[in-house]
Amino acid sequence: IDDYLIDVTILSNRADAMCYLIFAKELAAYFNSKINEIKPTDGLLESTINVKKQLVKTNSLSYIEALNKDISLSIQDQFFLWKHKIKTFDNAVDLTNLTLLYAGVPCHVYSDKDLKSNEFSTALVSNKVVILGNKEVQLDNNLVVKNGDDIVSIAQVIGLENYSDIDNAKKLVFELGSFDLKEIRKSAKTLKLETNASQRGS
Repeated sequence: IDDYLIDVTILSNRADAMCYLIFAKELAAYFNSKINEIKPTDGLLESTINVKKQLVKTNSLSYIEALNKDISLSIQDQFFLWKHKIKTFDNAVDLTNLTLLYAGVPCHVYSDKDLKSNEFSTALVSNKVVILGNKEVQLDNNLVVKNGDDIVSIAQVIGLENYSDIDNAKKLVFELGSFDLKEIRKSAKTLKLETNASQRGS
C-alpha cells in the first residue's frame, strides 16, 4: 500500500490524551487540519442545583439534570464500550463511561431521590466511607465531593455505595468536574483505587 503508517504513543504526562476528542485534536494540529465540532443539542437548561463558590482544590464543577426516560444508548455506543472492555450496566452509567472515553471528563451520576440538598461542594476529609462495591475505606485528608453535609464521591476516583442506586429514578443528576491532579493522584495511590476516572486525572 502506497501510504504512511503512523505509530502514536501517549506519554504518561498526557493522561488527557487518552480520550478520543483530545487525541483527535492533537492529530489535527499535527496535520494542520480541523476536526468536526460536536454540535450542542437544543435543551431546556433549568436547574435548582447550586455549586458552592469557594471550592477546595477544584478547577471546575458542573451539574446537569436529566429525566431518566430520556436517556438511551445506541448499539454502536454499547459496542464502543465493550471494545474498551467496559461492561454495560445501565444507560445512565454507560453514558458516564462514554463521556470519559470521548471527552476525557470523569462523570458521576446520582439519583435525585438520594440527594438531600441542592448544594454541592468539595472538601478535604478524613472520614470512613463505603465506596462502590460495598467496600469501606479510611480517608486521610482526601478530596471529596459533598451534597450538603454528605459525602457523595471521592473526587474523580469513585462514587459511594449509598448513591449507586439509580434504578427507577425519575430524575438523574450528572456531575462533571476537574480537580487538582495531586489530590487525585494521592487518593488513587493511598486508597489503592486505580479507576478509569482517576487515570485520566493523574
